[in-house]
Amino acid sequence: TSVRQQKRDLVYTLRQGLQGFESSHYLVMEDDFYLCPGGLRAIHYMIEKAYRMDARWLAMKVSYGFNGIVLKAGDVAPFAGYLEEHLARRPPDHLQTEWWAGERPQSREYKDGRPYFVFRYNLLEHVGVQSSLRSTKMVGFGVCGQEMNTELMFQVRR
Repeated sequence: TSVRQQKRDLVYTLRQGLQGFESSHYLVMEDDFYLCPGGLRAIHYMIEKAYRMDARWLAMKVSYGFNGIVLKAGDVAPFAGYLEEHLARRPPDHLQTEWWAGERPQSREYKDGRPYFVFRYNLLEHVGVQSSLRSTKMVGFGVCGQEMNTELMFQVRR
């Protein structure tokens, strides 16, 4: 199905991002979002602040769904592997939350107590109103500067 192929494409894209590029951090962005004005400056600020708070940080979120995920280069391949292993069980949006929150023994072991951070404001704006995972239109979702709140985020399972 197209959803299954989309899931495989996510894993492939994460792994390809590591090929031929040398960067200390990676931003996962879907193709139907664009960076809000001042977004790059805000992400840079957030990375610097995260290192001051806990240099071992695991991940950061600057937007919703499987979008706006900031990872250290060394965590990209393990994240892609986790997604690949579990894609049949849950959608990628849910798996990324499961991974950085340490909801399951495998993700908890990799996380090893490292924190994740969520930027207060959404930094990536969604183009359009249709989601590939929902049949309903998502009006007002993913707007620049929108406060990242629990109504639009997946709840962490403890």
